[in-house]
Amino acid sequence: MKKYGARVQEKFKTALSKKRVWTLLVLVVVLAGMIFYHTSYKALPEGLSYEGDVHELEDIEFIYNLTYPDPEGESVQELRIFDEVNDMISKAEEFVVIDMFFFNSYTDGIEGLPELSGNLADALIAQKKKHPDLKVVFITDRVNTVYDSYQPKEIERLRNHDIDVVMTSLEELRDSNPLYSSVWRLFFQWFGQEGNGWIPNPMASDAPEVTFRSYMDMMNIKANHRKTVVTEKEAMVSSANPHDI
Repeated sequence: MKKYGARVQEKFKTALSKKRVWTLLVLVVVLAGMIFYHTSYKALPEGLSYEGDVHELEDIEFIYNLTYPDPEGESVQELRIFDEVNDMISKAEEFVVIDMFFFNSYTDGIEGLPELSGNLADALIAQKKKHPDLKVVFITDRVNTVYDSYQPKEIERLRNHDIDVVMTSLEELRDSNPLYSSVWRLFFQWFGQEGNGWIPNPMASDAPEVTFRSYMDMMNIKANHRKTVVTEKEAMVSSANPHDI
C-alpha cells in the first residue's frame, strides 16, 4: 500500500512538473510573440511617417538661445527661441498648433529659472482672449503628468481658457523597451493609473508624488519628443522645451 501511494505521489509530482514546464513554455511563446508584434509588425498610426513634396524656401531664420557668464561671473540667458515663439503667437489670427514635449514649471528647487511654461501659457491665453475665434491646439506628452498621476497647473490653465490640450497616445507607438513592455502589457496594464501618489517624482523634487502604477507605465520609455510651432503665417521646428528647468 505504501509503495502504491509513493508511486501515485511520484506520478503527481511528475505531472505537476510537466504542467509547470508547459505553462512556462506557453508564457515564453506569448511574450516572444508580443515582443515581435509590438516592435516589428504593429502598424504605426496613419500619417506618422510621411514623406511630403520638396519645397524651396528663401525666408528661413536660425534662432538660438545663449547662456554665458557676465564679467562678474553671473549667468546670462538670452532666450531667443521662446521670444520668437511668443511673437509668432501674437501674430496669429486663425490658428496656432503647438507640439511640445516638456511643458511644466516643476524644478529641483532651483531659483531664478526663466518661467518658460508660464510665459507660453500667458501668450496663448492672451491671444485667445484677443481673438475668440482663434483655434489653439496644444499637443504634449504624458510625461508632464508622469503618466496620469496629476495635472500640471499650466495644462489646467489652458483648458480653462478654451484651449484644446491633446495628450499624445503613446500606446499607438511600437515598443522601445520590449522586454519590459511585454510583461507590463500582459500583467499590469489592466490596473490603470488612478490613485494617490506616494513615490518621489523622478522628474523634479518639487513636483507631486506619483503612483506605483504610473511609475510602471513610465518604464515603457515612450515619448513624443517633438517641438514644433505652426500658425497660419509661419512655423518653427525647435530644439527647446517650454520647461522651466
